[in-house]
Amino acid sequence: MGKARHSTGSRTASKITRRPFDFAFSKVSGTGNDFILIDWREEENWQPDWPEVARATCDPVDGIGADGLIV
Repeated sequence: MGKARHSTGSRTASKITRRPFDFAFSKVSGTGNDFILIDWREEENWQPDWPEVARATCDPVDGIGADGLIV
């Protein structure tokens, strides 16, 4: 079984949607998979296009790089 890794950070994601925004995230790793965790419970004003956010942030070249996004 692989060791779990955890890192945190923030990223400005102006390319992700047509509206720039900043978000805090955690990137967790275990058993060969990486996931980006975003806590969006406090954001009630607007909802981004989550499929597009997932594609952009999981991109290993232009994004954070992960196997999936958990909101």
